[in-house]
Amino acid sequence: MYRTAPGRLLLRPLTHPAFSRLAGRFLNSRCSKPLIRPFARRQGVNLADYLGAPYRSFNDFFTRPIRPELRPLPGDEAALIAPCDGLLSAYKLTGDTVLPVKGSAYTLADLLANDDLAARFTGGVCLVFRLCVHHYHRFCYPAAGTRGPFVPIAGRLHTVRPVALYDRPVFTQNSRVYTCLTTALYGRVVQMEVGALLVGKIENDE
Repeated sequence: MYRTAPGRLLLRPLTHPAFSRLAGRFLNSRCSKPLIRPFARRQGVNLADYLGAPYRSFNDFFTRPIRPELRPLPGDEAALIAPCDGLLSAYKLTGDTVLPVKGSAYTLADLLANDDLAARFTGGVCLVFRLCVHHYHRFCYPAAGTRGPFVPIAGRLHTVRPVALYDRPVFTQNSRVYTCLTTALYGRVVQMEVGALLVGKIENDE
């Protein structure tokens, strides 16, 4: 769809958040339960690592909690915690840093949609965690601190597969949300979560 004119016409309704909300209704229903085991088998998900079974729906499975002993907190209070499972890339930030994320290029100001906030992080480090579909999809904050308000940025919900990333700036077009943390050990930290096709709802509990 990303490489042909007819396909790009179909992308407009498919990447609209309303499509993911509609699909979400099915994935929240008991009718989606038959999708769980084939998905887990195909993606190599070991269901014994997780809590909550039997799952009532595919989304119940997708948002499954993991056994606490499999994600222990480090004993060193100065350690920076990985906020989620995923493949990590790290970039030193300068005033004009371009982040080559998944084949596309972005500036921090593009991602935050806020030039002034982005400028405050010059000299810092940007950590990009790429979550694949088989990864555990819960997250935490990387350090203790005082959390600011959640800042949503409305947008589309493109797939984050490479075919889309090479075609358009997905991470600055997709819906996303960020919050600022004020920490004692690391100063100010921004954490952002980016939505994707059929993964368009981000819930922050605290």
